[in-house]
Amino acid sequence: MDRTIFRIFKEIMKKLMLTLVLALSLASCGHKVSYDDGGNYFAGGVIDSLTNLPIATAWISGDSLGDSNKVYARTDSIGYYVAFAGLSGAPAWVYCGKDGYLTKKAKVIATPDTTTLNFELAPKGN
Repeated sequence: MDRTIFRIFKEIMKKLMLTLVLALSLASCGHKVSYDDGGNYFAGGVIDSLTNLPIATAWISGDSLGDSNKVYARTDSIGYYVAFAGLSGAPAWVYCGKDGYLTKKAKVIATPDTTTLNFELAPKGN
């Protein structure tokens, strides 16, 4: 029972930490969350799944399904990124990784209002 409560508490703290990191990054770094150029974007944060700390210089890449749009971004010093996903709004498989971490994969449909896509990367060997 105590382990279950601890596990639930840990998951809640992870989500709170990621929310805090994203809120601080948006407030302090001046990242836009909406764009008016007709493009589709997604943005989010990347954290270490064990420490809940932001991961700087993680890469985000992918391809839109059904067309040739490429997606590529890197996280900043506080683990935040914004990625342009082309004009189609088609679903895309997006990958996130960094040396020393396992790569994660997610499916996203980016929109002009910016879709949020957060990643928790697990260190290799854990």
